[in-house]
Amino acid sequence: MTDLDWRDDPDHEDNGDWREGNQGNLKHGGFGALLRLQRGDPLVGLALELQEAVHQELETDGLLALMRERAERIQAICDLFYGLCLGAGDAEPLDKFVKRYGWLQGQAQRMWLAVSELEKVQGDGKVLDYETILAAAARKQEVGDDGNS
Repeated sequence: MTDLDWRDDPDHEDNGDWREGNQGNLKHGGFGALLRLQRGDPLVGLALELQEAVHQELETDGLLALMRERAERIQAICDLFYGLCLGAGDAEPLDKFVKRYGWLQGQAQRMWLAVSELEKVQGDGKVLDYETILAAAARKQEVGDDGNS
């Protein structure tokens, strides 16, 4: 393996920059998780622990709560970069901050739209099923489109 392709090996353990426990670590962290995802391999290490935590959060709180929390986190980070943009005096850091802010704002907007759509579907926390939709449509027909019977 050459020095240039060590990132292709998810089991590669490099020097101090890629220590065990480092969240970017190729074996147990973010880069390794991306490689495993691309290859269809199961996650290991920290990525597997986080996947299990997400699964538990979904089971406990539900999808809407999980998505809302993620949207809030992305929006908070976005707001931090917006503040950096406002305070940056030089062009070089401003360009870097604006680039990150723009990307984060797009992600936050997509997350908020997804939360909004899920709230419409779930309403009071119950997922609408086929029978519920048919019953609502039947009630609407009985009452009429203008709300009068």
